[in-house]
Amino acid sequence: HSGFGTLRAGGFDWQGIGGLGSISDIETAVGGIAPVVTFTLEGVGPEAANDVVNAKTEVKGRDCAVYLQLYDPFLTPLGSPYTLYRGVMDRLIHTADANTWTVQLTAETKFSRRGLPPFGNLTNADQQR
Repeated sequence: HSGFGTLRAGGFDWQGIGGLGSISDIETAVGGIAPVVTFTLEGVGPEAANDVVNAKTEVKGRDCAVYLQLYDPFLTPLGSPYTLYRGVMDRLIHTADANTWTVQLTAETKFSRRGLPPFGNLTNADQQR
């Protein structure tokens, strides 16, 4: 969650990131277009560089999800978390300047590559269709 501290919901403890993260617009896949969602985390340290180096084996292809949980004024959960987005992690990129390290993770919907053949090889007949 984007706040501070720990919130309990759906049988899990969620740690806040203190406003250092953001999620791009989550769009519905319409007309065969699979929009990409970008997750950004700012203020990370050099330890994120190891994650970026190992992204191809540690990150790419893993499932990700975004949930919505409503709370009352006393931070008691109202119902169960609602799934807003399910996708597959794709690229992990990091940028750094003198003061700030930023990591961006892109994800696409699970249906984004469903029309492609196994291993991405298109035969002549596939291309003609």
